[in-house]
Amino acid sequence: MSLFHLINMSDRYYFEAPDVKIAALVVLLSAGTSCGAEEVVNKTNSTPILSGWEPWLKEQGIVKNDFKTDFDAYIQSRKQELIDSLESVLIGNLDFRQVYKDATKSMSREELIAYRDTWHDKKRSSLNDIGGRAYATASKLRG
Repeated sequence: MSLFHLINMSDRYYFEAPDVKIAALVVLLSAGTSCGAEEVVNKTNSTPILSGWEPWLKEQGIVKNDFKTDFDAYIQSRKQELIDSLESVLIGNLDFRQVYKDATKSMSREELIAYRDTWHDKKRSSLNDIGGRAYATASKLRG
């Protein structure tokens, strides 16, 4: 998994994804086309920001002919990877991420979710709730 910075105009978010295609889905499903993602180590591994999303998705093979059908099919084909990446979205700088990981490493799933939600609510300063949308989308995909 690679670490990505979710580029947006408000709170700082980072998340883990296996590749830039899943990173793109995280951005689109949690933040929309006005945002983007950039791999922390390899900054050339990035998504569009604001414009150019449709051609980029076609270049990546995520969308071929019918946008909605192909996009939904791609999500289904990589559903668990997408869920894991959406659930890794975390508000704060990289130092906060390590503190969070250390604090949650021995928690049950229920404890982790409660801790994550409290962490998110305390750190979020924007009404644009990217993290909340990421978690809700992961939950919906999980079923």
